[in-house]
Amino acid sequence: MKGSNVEYNLFVHQIEHEEALRKLYKSYHKLFPEEEIWEQLESEEKKHADVIHPIILKVMDETIFFKEPPENYDMIRRSLSRIMSEISKAEKKEVDLIEALETSIEIEETMIERNFFKSMGSYAPFIEDILENIVVETEKHRGLLIGVKNKYIRKYNSAEYIESKKETDKKANIVTDRRVSGYAEKYDEDINLDRNFGS
Repeated sequence: MKGSNVEYNLFVHQIEHEEALRKLYKSYHKLFPEEEIWEQLESEEKKHADVIHPIILKVMDETIFFKEPPENYDMIRRSLSRIMSEISKAEKKEVDLIEALETSIEIEETMIERNFFKSMGSYAPFIEDILENIVVETEKHRGLLIGVKNKYIRKYNSAEYIESKKETDKKANIVTDRRVSGYAEKYDEDINLDRNFGS
C-alpha cells in the first residue's frame, strides 16, 4: 500500500462507523418493527459505506490527495465506541422507542456538527461529491428522526393514549409505563426543529 496511512486508516474507520450505524438501525428495526424509518436508515448507511470504498482504493494508489491532513480520526473512534455500546443495549432490550430515536438523532447530529465529512477537503471533484452527498443524507436522517420522535411524543401525551394505557396497566396491576408521561417537555423543546425538518 503506497497511500497515506493516516488517510487510509481514517476511511477504514469511517466505513466501520457507517457499518456500525447500519447495525444499530437494524437492531432498532428488530426491536421496534412497527416503525418503518429503521429499514430506510439501515439501507442508506450501507450505501454510505459502499461509496467510501472507492476512496480507499484511490488513497492506496496515491491517485487522490487531500488539501490538509484529516483531523477527525479520534472523533470517529469515539462515535464508533458509542454506537457499539448502543447496539449492546438494543440487543439486551434495554431501550424504549423514544430513547432509540433520541440516540439516533444525537449520533446523526454529532456527524453534522463536528463536520465528519466536510473536514476532508480533496482535490478530486468526485470525492467532494461523494462526501457532500453523505452530508446531505445525514442531515435528512436527522430531520426524519426528529419528525418520527415528535410523532410518538404526541401519541404518548394524548389523553386518549394515556387513558388507554392506564386502563391496560390497571388490568395488569402495574404502574403506568413512564412513556406516557415525561415527554411533554422534550416535545416542547423539539417541536421547533420538527417544523424545520418536517414531521
